[in-house]
Amino acid sequence: MSETATMGGKQQKEEEGNNDNDSSSNIRFTNNIIEKEKNVLDNCIKLKEEGNLYFKEKQYEKAIHVYTTTISKILAELKHSESSSQSSSFSAENINKTQEEKEEINKEIHEEEIPNNDTINNNNEIIEEEEQCTLMKEEEEDISLLFKEIITNENLKELIITLYSNLSLCYFQLSAFQKSLDYCNFILKDLNQMKHLKSYFKRSQCHENLNQFQLAFEDIKKCIELIKEEEKENKQLLNLSFIKKLNEDYKRLEKLAEEEKKKQMNEMLGQVKDLGNQFLGLFGLSLDNFKVNQNSESGGFNISMNNK
Repeated sequence: MSETATMGGKQQKEEEGNNDNDSSSNIRFTNNIIEKEKNVLDNCIKLKEEGNLYFKEKQYEKAIHVYTTTISKILAELKHSESSSQSSSFSAENINKTQEEKEEINKEIHEEEIPNNDTINNNNEIIEEEEQCTLMKEEEEDISLLFKEIITNENLKELIITLYSNLSLCYFQLSAFQKSLDYCNFILKDLNQMKHLKSYFKRSQCHENLNQFQLAFEDIKKCIELIKEEEKENKQLLNLSFIKKLNEDYKRLEKLAEEEKKKQMNEMLGQVKDLGNQFLGLFGLSLDNFKVNQNSESGGFNISMNNK
């Protein structure tokens, strides 16, 4: 046997050995992720239940604190697990900002919001709130990426959805309707849960309390549409009291949405009329000098000069 053939055989065996090692490494990594997700789920379910107790006692601020802490714990645990891996398609660059980057962000916020030392005390609360909003936004982006690309445990995904849904409920009870609505949007859009019935229903209630009746009506219509789909798939009737509530809301919001639409139309026509009068005023005229008649045959409109 030639030396070349011998070397070729050795190289092939080495490559096969490397492939086996890579496969074993990937299996171990996958198993570690599955085990990690299970541990995170077990620990965080207990925290969520603690938040639920506060909610039942109407201690909504404490419930919010527990729910947000639980979300942060899930994120921290999974990010740590992910950053310790060398074979992840989901790089730390996408999900985890370095401490230097965060310090630079905070520095920019401070420099922008504090023009001089005399205003430091007056602006401290504003700066802290903005920094908190920035951190929350980063956390939501990270959770969204983890949810879509990393987490494989469906129960853990369901827990994350429930935590954000519970946050929406808490803020709604505190009459923070826009904040509650934002969490509904996060579930529907950022977590891509476009069939999450509770979020549509709660978002409808938020829109109504914000006097956005057409949007509220659209969400109620979506709720009814989803229920019909679910009944068709499962071939069983859902909660009758909830369906009754939806039908009542549908009738009430349909009327309010129509009234809002007419009001907006009148306001728009009023603005158009004011603009028209401003233009015609240059010629000593106004819209009152004209009248509009509908042609009964064609259905079109004719504009004529009012001689009165």
